[in-house]
Amino acid sequence: MKIQLNLNEPAMGDIKICGVSSFNLDTIPPQESVDFSLDLFPRSCGVHVLSGLIIMDFVSNREIILRDMGEFLVEYD
Repeated sequence: MKIQLNLNEPAMGDIKICGVSSFNLDTIPPQESVDFSLDLFPRSCGVHVLSGLIIMDFVSNREIILRDMGEFLVEYD
């Protein structure tokens, strides 16, 4: 797989990604994985659902949209 990660900003709601909105994860061989990190920035307190991540595989020309990847509770001290 040759993977690129994109973000659908409107689908992300009150959680924003800091930095670039698209980056290449390069070629991933079968049965392998690649670690990456995302820096999240909440715009408000409460429970937020991470959604709107898009994985594009340039080898198969498939687009995978990841919805409801997890819930995050944001509290301010």
